[in-house]
Amino acid sequence: MNELEQEIAEIIEKTTGAAGDEVIITSVSNVKGVGIGNRTARKPEIGHLEDAFNEDRVPLFEVGSRIVIERYATTIPGCPWLDTQTYVVNEIDTNSGVMKLWNPYLFQSALTNFRLGLDNGFLFKLAPTKGGFGKKKRGRPPKGGKKVEEKPVGEKKGRGRPKGVKNRAPEVIEAERKARSAERDEKKKRG
Repeated sequence: MNELEQEIAEIIEKTTGAAGDEVIITSVSNVKGVGIGNRTARKPEIGHLEDAFNEDRVPLFEVGSRIVIERYATTIPGCPWLDTQTYVVNEIDTNSGVMKLWNPYLFQSALTNFRLGLDNGFLFKLAPTKGGFGKKKRGRPPKGGKKVEEKPVGEKKGRGRPKGVKNRAPEVIEAERKARSAERDEKKKRG
């Protein structure tokens, strides 16, 4: 067992005695690195988006608008990042702070309270009108800067190697072929 597994086993052992056979873990603050670091590496950057609420906690959006909510796990010490989702607002109750939402990507309804969320450090941002909220996907960059030569409309694109790719004279190619065959014949005579 590695060090992390030993620490988890010790914590489980301590909490099992108090609750009988049932395992209760009330805090993971004693356990180092429970996988929270991996999640924060996937956290999208939404700082460039406009805030969804002003300083007086009045929504700057209407029903039917898209918003981005960055949530944190408030029950875990340190409040690590939980997820960042885009929602469509179905209803807003500005007095209580309750919002009924729809997640078009997961096809799920959701509820949130923006008053409690803002108190707990959640981020509410206005989603862009098109596309996602994060940076572009990683991967191969688009082929840009290279100009493609336009062919005349009537000219058919050929298959195979284009003519003129081999820039050697036919005599040179024939001489190389004869040299290779002579070399093979000599190897056969030796071996």
